[in-house]
Amino acid sequence: MTKSAQVFIGGCDRSGTTMLASMLGAHPDAGCLPETHFMAELAGSGMSNAEALSRMRRHKRVALLGVDLDRETIAKIEASDSFAEMCDIFANTYFAQHGGAEPGGWWIDHTPKNISVALRLAEAFPASKFIHVVRDGRAVAASWLEQDWGPRHIISVADTWAIRIGQGLAAESVLGDRIARVRYEDLVADPHATMGKLAEFLGVPFSSAMGQPTGFALPRHSSGTHSLLADGEGASVSATRVAAWKSKLSERDIELFENRTGDLLSAMGYDRAFDTTRMATRKEQASMLANEFFGRFINIVKRNRRHGFAAFR
Repeated sequence: MTKSAQVFIGGCDRSGTTMLASMLGAHPDAGCLPETHFMAELAGSGMSNAEALSRMRRHKRVALLGVDLDRETIAKIEASDSFAEMCDIFANTYFAQHGGAEPGGWWIDHTPKNISVALRLAEAFPASKFIHVVRDGRAVAASWLEQDWGPRHIISVADTWAIRIGQGLAAESVLGDRIARVRYEDLVADPHATMGKLAEFLGVPFSSAMGQPTGFALPRHSSGTHSLLADGEGASVSATRVAAWKSKLSERDIELFENRTGDLLSAMGYDRAFDTTRMATRKEQASMLANEFFGRFINIVKRNRRHGFAAFR
């Protein structure tokens, strides 16, 4: 991998994007940023660097990263030749203040929605590579419904997972050898083998440190969301939760998810629990709408207490 290269990880939320980023970030030459969101939102926007910088500095996520952009750094960003260079300066400033890659090393952004704008990111960052993380959608649902953000009903999660899978497949179809797919289940079953293949894909020497998720210091605002990684060096990769969805979801939830996503589970290599499925009833559809409206409102209140300002999602 060339110097100042970037790795963008994306996929559906709760698919293991942060865990994979933390494993990649354990490489001695790598640095792992928290989810930036602004890179995915501003890439390919056609804004001037000054305008993009202004939008970036006002972004909610940037406020949480705790990056002090002094006058000299701001001047460098405004004078940079491209959005990629601007983001390199931002990343290296973050690492200088919080620890991570040395200037000129490669860095990782694991914002899940990277996969939805992979083409724009690929054009904006010519030296970048991409990783599409895929996880059994029913496991995604079991994990996501426990959070205080995102979809509040099994149908909503199913629709979101299907959209993100479709966006990932579209990215794979056009990015060619610049993108690799990683299945969460393969990663936790054999982390060293999976990370070895990724190191080869990225063109970097494999490091045994990549076998554990110790390369990313979780920001305080996401320690609850990623509680399994919150112990830092005590975190580990485990396959024990791969099938946890079978006990967390009701049979009807599983049936609704499989009905809503059609052939996608099978196409992505996951065995279905039902041969035939029943569609959501009117009562279930009404329940979904109520959960989305009232559940998200309640979660906004919870997140305001946790973050101190309005919700991200």
